[in-house]
Amino acid sequence: MSFVDESSGWAGGGTPDEKAFIVQTKDGGRTWRALAAPTAYVTAGDELRFIDAQHGWLRTSVMIASTGGCAVPSTAPSACRSVILHTSDGGGTWQEQLSVDQPSKLGPGLRALTVLDDRHAWAVQLGSSRPSVNSCLPCTPFDAAIGVVATSDGSTWAPVGDLPAFVDGMHFVDAQTGFASVHTAKNEPGTPTNTASIVVTHDGGRTWSTQLSVDGQGPRFSLDFIDTKVGFALRMDVTTCGGSDCWLYGLYRTGDAGQTWSAVLSTPADILSAWWSPRSRLALLGSPTFASATVGWIPVQRDLTQAGFSGGVLITLNGGRSWSRTPAAPDGWDVSGLAARGSSAWVVGRRASDQNSFLSHTGDRGQTWDYSLLMRP
Repeated sequence: MSFVDESSGWAGGGTPDEKAFIVQTKDGGRTWRALAAPTAYVTAGDELRFIDAQHGWLRTSVMIASTGGCAVPSTAPSACRSVILHTSDGGGTWQEQLSVDQPSKLGPGLRALTVLDDRHAWAVQLGSSRPSVNSCLPCTPFDAAIGVVATSDGSTWAPVGDLPAFVDGMHFVDAQTGFASVHTAKNEPGTPTNTASIVVTHDGGRTWSTQLSVDGQGPRFSLDFIDTKVGFALRMDVTTCGGSDCWLYGLYRTGDAGQTWSAVLSTPADILSAWWSPRSRLALLGSPTFASATVGWIPVQRDLTQAGFSGGVLITLNGGRSWSRTPAAPDGWDVSGLAARGSSAWVVGRRASDQNSFLSHTGDRGQTWDYSLLMRP
């Protein structure tokens, strides 16, 4: 999902029978119209990035064989390719700009798409770190090369550098400065503990240096910057996720472009001392999205087959110091995507009551939500 202002936005996804769709709104989500799907396969995990009413990019997967879709097999060659598509007419038509193998063990060969303007965009491309192996079809997190590819003319892509560890997300704030969240792979040989780090580049992605690191069994960071100076990082540890329940979350903030990071909220000792409200069992927190230095949102995913787990939407009005569920977003929502502009936010997900997919909008910071579109599975 991507919004360029409080009126114009796009959302995309795929149905269970692998029919792709992209929809567009020009009135803040009150009405939506369907656009021609650019590929045969678009999923909720794809990355859709618009920078104005005309120009946007989509990172998705394209099936190259009828062998069961784009699910990640354990050993067989992938049935899909990872592609980056571009539109210059608001999503009416799409052109392929980059296409790579989808590694069979690691999922999409392209990921972490970040867009600055109509000329500058970056993504991560997985490749083999072994000179004798060109593709990454046999790669594992231990031996994959985590390369950064970029375009500076809005159409042609080229490698620019390598990240130091496996990537979770990337965000550029200008043509030279970008941030990435990375982690060492679980049980990586020679690594006594697993580490999650925030790294920065000041040369367009060619070289990277570490700003913040934390150790743990399975630590991860997800990032969001509201401008060139102010950013937030949500920390989690995947080892605390039992079934559908995760609870070891912390929040960091920087006000000086990452030169220093301070803990806004520390990770709780247990779920009963969690910093979100209400303190019931949560599923998986998504990446934070801040509309300003004070107002931020976090989507909450839940397993619709499990009772007792809470989804919905979290909001902060004080820069992340406290969070609560928006009152009109029920905990039965399984929210997979969120966009925010000003006092408005839009979410996409599924409902526990009937497992229907939906798009919903709030214009009053979560006090009320309006269903914009329902899609039956």
